Amino acid sequence: MNYQRLAISFSLCLSIFVSFCSWAETSAQAAVTLERLETTLATKQDALETVENRLQSYEAKTEDAQTQLQKAREDYAEAQSRMEDAKAATDEGKERQMDIAQRRLELAERGLQSRESRLERITSKTDELTEEMSKINNDISGLKKKISEQSERVSILKEQETSPSKVAAAATPRPTPVPTAEPTPVEPAAIEVEEEAPLAAAPAVAATLATPVPAAVATPKPTAKPTPKPVPALAATPKPTPEPQKLETLSPQKRYARAQMKRLNELTKNADKSEDRRYSELLVEIDRDEVLELEYLGAEQFYAEFPLSEGRHKLSINLRQYKVGIPDDQGGDTFVLIYDTRDHRNPKFVFFNKKLLD
Repeated sequence: MNYQRLAISFSLCLSIFVSFCSWAETSAQAAVTLERLETTLATKQDALETVENRLQSYEAKTEDAQTQLQKAREDYAEAQSRMEDAKAATDEGKERQMDIAQRRLELAERGLQSRESRLERITSKTDELTEEMSKINNDISGLKKKISEQSERVSILKEQETSPSKVAAAATPRPTPVPTAEPTPVEPAAIEVEEEAPLAAAPAVAATLATPVPAAVATPKPTAKPTPKPVPALAATPKPTPEPQKLETLSPQKRYARAQMKRLNELTKNADKSEDRRYSELLVEIDRDEVLELEYLGAEQFYAEFPLSEGRHKLSINLRQYKVGIPDDQGGDTFVLIYDTRDHRNPKFVFFNKKLLD
């Protein structure tokens, strides 16, 4: 019986000792988990601000698209009326009037179809961004709850570790737990960006990279002489806000992508999306095969997200051409393009993999 009691007592002491060891290890792990949750929350909040800015841009686009569609409908109705008048004509110039009326009707019909398609695209994108914003808000709510629970857990574990009984137990030698190595996440590799000579220029112009990181920025020298619309004085670039805690642990690629998005958010946060601007519309042509309209976010900032396959691609914006090289393992990924036109003679081209914002 005495042996059984001693065995039971020894088992209980051993359980307490093991429990304390697990507490010490779990406390350290819990603190690391808390830091990761806080960093993830900061990333999600930046993403939410970007989506909100883009939605404001699409609200202005929707109003403009509806106005243009109404005008196209009126033009089409007028063209139909002229066609009817030409058909009813009885003079010698009837054939010529019919030909002119027919061409006007065809142009008006194409214009109407184009305006209808544009409004449909804008509506579809607005719905997509609204759904994305809802998802991000849900993610943020869940992260805040997890952070609160994790913070409380860290405090409890630290209190347990520093209690007198636990300090006394800590004097007993115990094996050092071997930390489990965590897999290192694979990040997108460098993207090559090269600027070609503008379409209206003869000499080649070399691209100047604004920073030697995988997310590339090209600042070309202009040769074409556009006649831009007059715009108000350029707003000063806002001072960058302090980075969230532990961002120094992120890779240079992620820090760069985060900095570019933060700069964009700070520039466009309170900007008027419908104000008079230098370019009423900017398009990016991809490999002379697909054309996308860049989103205007205010403060002369344009934005787009689109997928690209692996290999070399040519992007053309307002007579300027950029070549981007997509690595094989990034084929099909979504890429972010930011086009800063505050200095129209020296626009800033920013391009990186959207996964760097995760």
